[in-house]
Amino acid sequence: MKLHREFGAILLATLFLGLGSCTKSSTVDGPSSLPDPETPPSKAEYPELISPAEKTDVLSGKEYIGADGAVHVGVTPLLAQWDLRTPFAGRAVVEGLTNLPQPLKLCAGTAVAGIQGVAKCLDVIHSSQIYRDVGATPLSILDESQIFAGTDLPPGYRETPDLTRDNDGASLVNVIAVNRIGFIDCGLQGSLVERQQDCAQKNLNSVWSGLEKSLSGYGQWSLVVRRDLGAEVWRDDLTGLLWSSRVGKENWCVASGNAQANDPNSICNQSAQQPHYPDAQSFCAETNSVSSPLTNENWPSGFYHAAKGGLGKNSSPSVRWRLPTKNDYLLAEAHGIRFVLPDMMAATSSTEWTATPYSFFKTYAWGFTNVSGSFNPSFLRSSKLHIRCVGR
Repeated sequence: MKLHREFGAILLATLFLGLGSCTKSSTVDGPSSLPDPETPPSKAEYPELISPAEKTDVLSGKEYIGADGAVHVGVTPLLAQWDLRTPFAGRAVVEGLTNLPQPLKLCAGTAVAGIQGVAKCLDVIHSSQIYRDVGATPLSILDESQIFAGTDLPPGYRETPDLTRDNDGASLVNVIAVNRIGFIDCGLQGSLVERQQDCAQKNLNSVWSGLEKSLSGYGQWSLVVRRDLGAEVWRDDLTGLLWSSRVGKENWCVASGNAQANDPNSICNQSAQQPHYPDAQSFCAETNSVSSPLTNENWPSGFYHAAKGGLGKNSSPSVRWRLPTKNDYLLAEAHGIRFVLPDMMAATSSTEWTATPYSFFKTYAWGFTNVSGSFNPSFLRSSKLHIRCVGR
């Protein structure tokens, strides 16, 4: 019995010694795979960095391990808000934006900080007015004044006019007017864009490009409405304005809608010129207390003359017409209006009223000659000239 107790004690001691030996060997067998937290890391302990951070890549006050294995501190600031009205200075992390632009302040097709623009913007860069060969590379006024400042012009442009080719276009020599052969009615419903698209689908020559059809300047025009035996409305694509066919023939007062009580020449404040005086009549301007002299128009009911494409203040879409000023005609002339509208040039030679009185003698107002594109201030405001409207 004593022998058994001694053997058990020896066995138990042996087991404890064995366990102790195993524990000890497991802690010293080979180097440790964990870094000592009290010892700074060395570059050799990290893989080679492909794109090491720089201090400007890390927020200010935040630590990072650099390419040299050392600890560095970032310098890039954190901005709570950035006011978009102010310049953005350098590199920073922005948490929010203030004073975001309104959609109506941005052109359609553009976006800023997620704000989608809806404004209709025009890239109005006029073509150079230098005479050129048909088909020559387009040259804008900015090209002429900047790129070719002090240098020779590109091939196809000439600084000296050629008497065998260059002229005012009145003879239609070297200028191609709109070819209306085969034209049918179009643009009778929908938005202005939809009407324009409808005309483009139905009529081959519904877009006129001065770059392709003339020798000097000019822009591009698009047919918006054609109806009732050839009455047309065209859009000047450089200005976005609409131009009607001729709507009638009358004195300047009724053409413009003027019934001014203090007319210095006592013309538009007389019933001889304004039949409903003191109320005004107007072929174009649809404003308060003004009525149309045309028997086939009813403005309150939204019924408008075919020459206006059936469009007006109360139509859908709404269009507001007025008598064009002299400068309206100047721009339209530079863009090629005489070669686009159906009732201009030699076949229908006439002078049309502008809304511009003559400065020195306000008994007169300026007229636009639709054959030569010239202007004349010698027309009494009581005279009867042709009338065309411009709309928006």
